[in-house]
Amino acid sequence: MIGRCLATIAAAVVVLEACDSVGACDHTYEDPVLTIVRVEGSNAVSLTSVTISDVVVAFRPVGDLSSLTAPPAFGLSLVNGELRCDIPCGVGVVEGRYEFTVKAPGYRDQRVTAMASYPRFEGGCPSRNSGSTEISVLLEPVAP
Repeated sequence: MIGRCLATIAAAVVVLEACDSVGACDHTYEDPVLTIVRVEGSNAVSLTSVTISDVVVAFRPVGDLSSLTAPPAFGLSLVNGELRCDIPCGVGVVEGRYEFTVKAPGYRDQRVTAMASYPRFEGGCPSRNSGSTEISVLLEPVAP
């Protein structure tokens, strides 16, 4: 009986060691899926920062905008319930449709829609996505 218990314990240890050596396969996102590389006014003025609001990702409104500022996002901060984008800025890891409103003083609010996907995927274990879909935004000045 004791020999049988020891054999069962030894088998359990072997199984646990095998599980530990396999482990979980990690996936990393090296870059955000969408990067705003430039925002210009129609008067050819390049803006250095804008405000982003009313964000919808894959047809779902994003309630907690602070979740979009976590790495690999860059150039984004939460200010008064909206995102401040210091251009360039990158957002998200979910591939698909992104919609948001871009605002800047002296310009009309602009609703932007972009289809974002990663240009590179390396499979295996571990796997990773890298690169970004890059967009530029053109804003119209507010009429005097």
